[in-house]
Amino acid sequence: WGDRNHLLNDFVMHGRRMKSSDVDTVRRRVETFKREAPNYPEGAFSGRGIVIVGGKSKKFATSYWVAVHAVRRTGCKLPIQMWFPEDETPDCEHVMELERRNVEVVSFVDFQGSNAGGDAATGRMTNRFMYKHFALVFSSFEMDF
Repeated sequence: WGDRNHLLNDFVMHGRRMKSSDVDTVRRRVETFKREAPNYPEGAFSGRGIVIVGGKSKKFATSYWVAVHAVRRTGCKLPIQMWFPEDETPDCEHVMELERRNVEVVSFVDFQGSNAGGDAATGRMTNRFMYKHFALVFSSFEMDF
């Protein structure tokens, strides 16, 4: 089937589709989630804001600094939450720079043991693709961008 990491092997590019049995499984799981999901917690979230996932590597650090500066240069005053994986939070000097730009630094470590995703025993996320979804769900904003 290929994967999304290698363009020439990408199954969508070649017109391939998921098996109908897999589509049915996904549909059942989504419907189960919708039925069993808790009610929206009134008052738990407020306002609008921007959610970004950062990282310590140069590639991620450059990307989030560019994103923050680009947003602020447009005159946008929305608060930003910058989420970081365990052991990838910037040093104090960089955190202070982010805070000066109305960016709140949040660590996924603060949510370990929440059973919100990943390994239920440790609260650690087992896949980097989970980060953005997790950050959007657990941000303090009612409306995320």
